Amino acid sequence: MAGDERGTDEALAAARRMYDQQVAELESIDDKALRTLRTDVIILGFVAAALTAGSPSDLNSFHWLPVVIAISSAVALFVSAFLCVGTYLITEIPLEVQSEDLRAAKYINQDAWVEASLPRLRTSISDIEHEIARNGDLLGFAMSFMLSGAVGLAYATGLVVAARSYSISPVQASIVPFGASALVAVLVMAKPYVSG
Repeated sequence: MAGDERGTDEALAAARRMYDQQVAELESIDDKALRTLRTDVIILGFVAAALTAGSPSDLNSFHWLPVVIAISSAVALFVSAFLCVGTYLITEIPLEVQSEDLRAAKYINQDAWVEASLPRLRTSISDIEHEIARNGDLLGFAMSFMLSGAVGLAYATGLVVAARSYSISPVQASIVPFGASALVAVLVMAKPYVSG
């Protein structure tokens, strides 16, 4: 009987450790979502500052290509910010012990309470696994949108600078960065095959 009781206590302690690890992972996802949101807001702040620094005629003097890329990138940053807020707000950490269990604890013996707590911990662990998967997916989408928005803004800025500095059209200026971007993408994707 003592060995059975000790086995239950060990199982409960192991389940509690797993629950605590999953809660920490979920909190880490939320923290990353907030940091990504801050980055989105900072980049959008720079975009707003750049737009207000110039006159409307400055914006009209740009070729349509960098403007379309910049608008698409700003929209990607807004989507990223929206997904980050959603990731943070929808997080629900299930409680492993309900309040009615705590009230009932003084009326039942400890062994019965421990025996009843183990299935609730298993259910909570399963619920947290679903939360981690859902929030992780949302955070992945948010970070992808943020990265594409930031890269797009840098690309549009490069097009404007190249077109203004060298008096060439943005379409001509886009050929070199586009080719360089494609080369970098190919090298990054090929790295696991080359080094492995």
